[in-house]
Amino acid sequence: MNCDFIAAVYCYFEYGRFGRKLEACRFALLPRLRGVRKALILGEGDGRFIARLAAHCPAISADVFDTSGQMIRIAERRLRTAGVSRLSSIVFHHGDATVATFPKNDYDLVATHFFFDVFPSDELHPLIDRVKQSLRPDGVWLVSEFDLPRSGFRRLLARFWVRVMYIFFRWVTGLQNQTLPDWRKQLIRAGFRPRIQQSLANGFLVSELWEQIPRAHQTATHRDAVSEMR
Repeated sequence: MNCDFIAAVYCYFEYGRFGRKLEACRFALLPRLRGVRKALILGEGDGRFIARLAAHCPAISADVFDTSGQMIRIAERRLRTAGVSRLSSIVFHHGDATVATFPKNDYDLVATHFFFDVFPSDELHPLIDRVKQSLRPDGVWLVSEFDLPRSGFRRLLARFWVRVMYIFFRWVTGLQNQTLPDWRKQLIRAGFRPRIQQSLANGFLVSELWEQIPRAHQTATHRDAVSEMR
């Protein structure tokens, strides 16, 4: 998937369909991130999240990955325009996070906003396992994603819009995956548990903060954590 073709106008597509709802989802749990010192952000896009995070945590340093060079250029310009302090501490990497090498036990935050939906479930497991090694034991994983309400008309409508979006992004970016993966199951399988969940847009969008389960407490009961959240 490469978003170079739509990078310059992506935000207008987003605002046209969702207004500010995706932004609200990305930013929903920022107040919970005070004290974050070093972040790994995968699939950042046009820089709206890292700009807001840098304003929220002025002392932060970050490694930011995206497969689109155009998106990275837009993000860098956004940070300069926003007057972000310590700009040199935010490093952009043009590359594929699935094959990138990350330092071990280095980050206290991993953030993935509308990133998991690019992958089928079976490809998420090795990625999450590898990224987990770069997270400090007390670090957290922030996820913003599309979700399907449990039942009723809202679920049908959500399924419709998810299908439309997958078709659109396959057409303009070459995206191969066409279904929402079970990313919660993969996080739990990797030894994480949900700490906070916030739903938006009648359950179509979720922002969630996940923490690592201490190895001594990784029991089968934690695999039921997702059903308790929904």
